Amino acid sequence: MNSIQLNLETFAKNILELDIIGLGLSKYMDRAEFLTRDFLLRHVQLNIESLDEGLKESPESREDWRILKKEPRELVTKAGILRYRRRYFAHIHSNEKCFLVDKLVGVDKYERIDKSVKADICNLVSRHSYQESSYLACADLISKQSVKRIIKEVNIPEPPCLPQGEPLNVLHIQVDEDHVAMQDGRCKQHRIAVIHSPSQRRGKRVYLPQKRYVFGRNGEAVEDFWDRVWEEICKNYNLSKNCVFYIHGDGAAWIRSGAKLLPNARYVLDKYHVMESINRIAPAGSEENSALKYFVINNQRSDFKRLYELCLGRFERKEESQEQARQGFRSKRYVLAYAY
Repeated sequence: MNSIQLNLETFAKNILELDIIGLGLSKYMDRAEFLTRDFLLRHVQLNIESLDEGLKESPESREDWRILKKEPRELVTKAGILRYRRRYFAHIHSNEKCFLVDKLVGVDKYERIDKSVKADICNLVSRHSYQESSYLACADLISKQSVKRIIKEVNIPEPPCLPQGEPLNVLHIQVDEDHVAMQDGRCKQHRIAVIHSPSQRRGKRVYLPQKRYVFGRNGEAVEDFWDRVWEEICKNYNLSKNCVFYIHGDGAAWIRSGAKLLPNARYVLDKYHVMESINRIAPAGSEENSALKYFVINNQRSDFKRLYELCLGRFERKEESQEQARQGFRSKRYVLAYAY
């Protein structure tokens, strides 16, 4: 108790001696935070060691347990690395062995990272990379591998599945990415997939039923992103044996890769980029533009190709630009129709 009191008095003295004028606000806050963390770690250490000493000095409080040895312990916490020493006990009847004080304070056997840090990691990793999550949760005290292991070990309750109706023969996956500028000048890519069954009408309005979202994680491999998309599909949709998956996107390589990674999937140039490409071949409002759209919607490849060739060099457009616009429609491997 004397040590705990001394630690408290030392902390109070050190923090009251800080000169906010001499240090400035930023340095003052940094120094005060360091002193607070240091005090907290020391305070917890002394409390645990005091409990352990009490178990040693009061045999009646540890009936049938005998002391074997004393060992150190380290635990990563939000405040930093907590270090303390405690005694190892053995039960005289069952021969069970454990650190009694660890049980008293709720530290599990072999636990190296505090539960609150693990909880923060799980919340952060959906928006940040493994390394950034470690930095934000515990000042980079654990490795990326440890973060990954925490995510795998945690038991997250599954969300309720959507009601399953008739087996679906078609499922659509709208995929896009956003580039967010960071303060350090870098640009981060954020992926998103919207999964839905074929569109339906409600009066004059068209809506996309059974929508589910999958958001990319920082630092996540493309294969891992598509794995999570597939898991979301399997959890929430009743699929027929030959269900076709249409992946709508702008043609980026990571989006097209979904057609290889998902079973029976086909890449489709999405509606926005279809219209944009057609407008680059023939101006909006022209008869040629309307006809090209009709041929795409109805997957009339030969008619589309014939009309495209008639448009080459016309409408004050360069043939090179028109050819680039046509690239998304060329491969027979992918379906042209974008209607969903």
